[in-house]
Amino acid sequence: MGSLATLHNQQSTISKTISTSLKLLLSGSLSILPIFCQGLISKASAAETTYFYVATNGSDTAPGTSAKPFKTIQKAATAVRSVNSNMIGDIVVILKGGTYQLNRPLTLGPEDSGSNGYNIIYRAEPGAKVTLSGGRRLGRWSLFDVSKNIYRVWFGKTTYPREFYNGELRATRARSLDDPTGFTRTETGYTTTDLNLQKWKNVSDVEIVSTDFFKSFRCGVSSIVGRVITMDQQCFSNSLHLSVQKDRPILNPSWLENAYELLDTPGEWYYNKKDECIYYKPHPYENLAKTEAVVPILDKLIVGSGQVDNPVHNIVFQDLNFKYGTWYYPNSSDGYASLGTGFYVQTEPSGRTIGSKSPGNISFIYAKNISFKHNIFSHLSSAALDFDDGSQNNTIENNRFDDISGSAIQLGNSDWKFVQDLDTRKYVSNNLVVDNYITKIAQEYHDAAAIFVGYADHTRIIHNEITDIPYAGIFVGISFDGTILSPATNNIIQGNKIHNFMNFLNDGGAIFTTGLQPESVISKNYIYNQYNSPTNGGAIYPDLGSSEFTISNNVVINYKHNWLFIWNDAIFGNTIENNFSNGEDLYYNSFDTGSGGESISRNTLQNNTTLSLQSIPHEVQDIIDTAGIQSTAQQDIKNSLLPIFPNLALKKSATASSSFNSAYLPETANDDAINNDAYGGWSPLEEDTLPWWQVDLGEMKNLRSIELTTRHFYDQPVTRQNFEIRVSNDPTFTNYKVIYTQGSTPLRFDTTLTADVVSGNSYRYVRVAKTKGEYFFVGEVKVF
Repeated sequence: MGSLATLHNQQSTISKTISTSLKLLLSGSLSILPIFCQGLISKASAAETTYFYVATNGSDTAPGTSAKPFKTIQKAATAVRSVNSNMIGDIVVILKGGTYQLNRPLTLGPEDSGSNGYNIIYRAEPGAKVTLSGGRRLGRWSLFDVSKNIYRVWFGKTTYPREFYNGELRATRARSLDDPTGFTRTETGYTTTDLNLQKWKNVSDVEIVSTDFFKSFRCGVSSIVGRVITMDQQCFSNSLHLSVQKDRPILNPSWLENAYELLDTPGEWYYNKKDECIYYKPHPYENLAKTEAVVPILDKLIVGSGQVDNPVHNIVFQDLNFKYGTWYYPNSSDGYASLGTGFYVQTEPSGRTIGSKSPGNISFIYAKNISFKHNIFSHLSSAALDFDDGSQNNTIENNRFDDISGSAIQLGNSDWKFVQDLDTRKYVSNNLVVDNYITKIAQEYHDAAAIFVGYADHTRIIHNEITDIPYAGIFVGISFDGTILSPATNNIIQGNKIHNFMNFLNDGGAIFTTGLQPESVISKNYIYNQYNSPTNGGAIYPDLGSSEFTISNNVVINYKHNWLFIWNDAIFGNTIENNFSNGEDLYYNSFDTGSGGESISRNTLQNNTTLSLQSIPHEVQDIIDTAGIQSTAQQDIKNSLLPIFPNLALKKSATASSSFNSAYLPETANDDAINNDAYGGWSPLEEDTLPWWQVDLGEMKNLRSIELTTRHFYDQPVTRQNFEIRVSNDPTFTNYKVIYTQGSTPLRFDTTLTADVVSGNSYRYVRVAKTKGEYFFVGEVKVF
C-alpha cells in the first residue's frame, strides 16, 4: 500500500480548503500541514472570485448577475463551464432564497469542475433559505368520505409514488396492524384465514413488509384468490430461495401496506393508480387548505460523474436544503429483497441475480475534492448522499440528515473486483465525514445503516451525532473474510455520539464492522440507549472477518445485550482496551484450538472497566463531553429540527401513583433518555392496584399528539395492555378526556404509540393510567 499512501499525500497537498474540525484532528500529527497552509496563503493573494446568481424569478436568457439572475441551476452550471478552464480564483454560484423545483437532476461532469486547485461553489445567498426540491406540490383537496374523514387529490399517472409529505411530516402509507395473524408462508406466497382480503379493490397495489433480525423485505402482491396470496414471484423467490437468504429468508408479514381498505388511521395515505388520486386521512390538527402537500418524483437530484482518469472535482455545496427524492425500483417485480444494510437482490435482464447497494438521491462516482458543508438533507429516499467508485478526498461536514428512507451517507462499494484491482484511481479513499447530525433515517428501508462504508481506505468518521434510528449507526466493511487483503485499511471512527439506535431491527450495533481492516481505529465514541438486540448484537459489534482493529477508550452506557459482541473465531487479531461500560455484559466466544489442544484467545482484551454512573471518572466524562458535533458555532445544524413541533413534556414535572424504587422515578419517563436500567423508565410498586403516571406541562397548551414508548428491556405483554392516555386541566384528574384506549390485546413489543389530540381545547396535564389492576411500565412520554 506504499504507492497508495504516496497518492494520498499528493492529493492532500492540492486540496484548497480544510475544515476547522479537520485542522484540530491533524494538529501536531501530520508534518504536511504547515506546507499545506503556506500553499493556501500564496495562492489566495492572487485569487479573483467570479460570481453568478440564480433566482426563482430569474431568466435563463439573463446574464446571471445579481440584478439579472439566471432562473435554473443547470443554466448556471452551463455558464460556469464557459469560464472554468483556467481559473485564477473560485467561481461562486449564489442562489437567492426560494424553492428551486428540479424537473431533472443537476448533472455535473469533469467539465463542470474547478481548475488550478480552485473550487466551483454553489451556495445560498447569506441569510436566505434555499431548497433544491425533487418533489411536486399537490393541488386542492376535496372531501371524499365524510364518515371516515378521507380526502383526495388528483396526482396523475406519470409516476407511482412511494412517499407523501404533508407539510414537514412524512405520511404513513396505509397499513395493517403489526404482525397480523392467520398467515402461513408457502412456496409462492402465503395462505390467510382473512377472507376479506380477496375483496379489496386493487390487490396488486398491496405490498407486504416482512422483518427479521437485520433484514426488512418489501414484496408486492400479485393476486389474492380465496385464502391464497400469490406474491410477485421475482421478489418473493429472491427473498426466499437464494443461497444468500438461507439464514434469514422472508417470513410471515410484519404488516400489509398500501390499500385503500387499510386507510383507517390519521396520517395515513394511499395512491390509487386506477383513478390517479392520492387519498389521505389527516390528523385532527391539520388544515389541508393551508399545508403544503408534496410527493417526491425525482430519484436523482444531483448526479456527479467522472471517469477513472478524468474525475469530477473541486465542487462545493454549502448552506442548501436538499429535499424530496424517491426510489422507484422497489415498485418493480424485484421489490426490495433485502440482503441487509441497505443492500438488495437485483435481477439482471439475463436472469442472473446480483447484490446491489441502494442508490443515492445525490450521487457521485469518480469524484475528488467534492464538499458538502452546512446543508440539510431531508425527505429523501434510498440513500441521501452516495460516493462510489473512485471517490477520493471528499468532505461531508456539518450537515443535517433528517427523515431519510434509507441511509444518510454511503461511501464505497461492495464490488469484489476491487479486492484484486490495484489501480488506486478506482479506490474510495481519504474521505472525511465530520460534525454531521443524523436522525430518523431508514424510515422505509429499515435495514439501512446511518453511515455505510464499503471497500474504502483512510476514511475519517469523526464527531458526528447519530440518533433515533431503527438499525445500525456506522457500518464499515463488506468482506466477511478476515484474511482477504483489500483497499479497506486505516479507517478511523472517532469521537462520535450514537444514541437511541437499534429501535426496530435486531443483530446490529452502534458501530458495526466486517473484514480485514489493518490499522483501523474505533475510539473515544460515546454510545448509549440501545434498543432491541435481545439475543444478537451489541453496542460495538465486530462481526465476521473483523480483524486488526484497535477498539479503545469508548464509553458505552445503557446497552441492550452486550457492550461488545464477538461471537465467532473468524473475528480475530483485534486489540480491545481501555473501554468503559456501565455493566459487565460482554459476549466473547472467539477461540481457536492450538496444536496442543489448548484454547488460545484470538483477540487482545485488556484494561476494560465497568463504570458506576454515580461516580464517573474524569477521563470518562471528558470522552462524553467531547463526543458528537465539536464546534459550538456548528451546533445550529443540529437544531434545525424536522418536524418543528417541540416536545412539551421534556423534563417537566412528573408524578405517579407510586414508584418501584429510586431507579424508576417518574422523571425517568420524560427525560428523552433511558436511564438507570437498560431501557429504564417509570415503574410502580407491584401492589399498586391502578397505577398511573402524569406530567405537568406548566401551562395550558394546544396539543397535537402524544407519543408513548413502551418497555424495551424485555417482552412483558401485561405492560402494553389495558391502559388509557388522558388529558385534563385538573391535576387530580377528577375530570378528564380520554384520547386513547388500549384494550386487552397488547401492543406489539418495542412499540412507540402515537395518539392524536383533537384540536380546539388546551390541556395542562397528561396522564397514562391502567384501567385494570395489572403491572405497568412507561418507557418515555412525549407531548407535541
